[in-house]
Amino acid sequence: MATRVNIVENLLEAFRENVFVAVNIQGYKNLPVIGKVRSVNAEDSSFDVKYWKGSWKKGSKPWKLSNGELWTDRLPNECILLVAFKLNDTNKLPYETYRYLRDTYQELERNQPTETNINCKLYNSILLTNEL
Repeated sequence: MATRVNIVENLLEAFRENVFVAVNIQGYKNLPVIGKVRSVNAEDSSFDVKYWKGSWKKGSKPWKLSNGELWTDRLPNECILLVAFKLNDTNKLPYETYRYLRDTYQELERNQPTETNINCKLYNSILLTNEL
């Protein structure tokens, strides 16, 4: 079954703990930036993420720091590019997800000024999700 990228109107319908999320962190060059949502913080419109390490063509796995702990962070919801997608059996992005994220990151790179600080923007002011 082909994976399609679909628009959803309500962030909270798909955005919850343990779903994959792809984010935009301006100036960060190791793409794609994906992880699993640890928690959603409605009070300040942010979320905690456990980053996954991988590349466009290779499988991904939880990103462990040199001390063995998982790399985690708190990000504003505005960073979100894609939520609730799945990896395939070899922990790679399905083709449609890969293509959507690649195109989205390229579009963002063309349209955003380079800054040294993290500056997240919600792509086109809509939330996108893969069909579950």
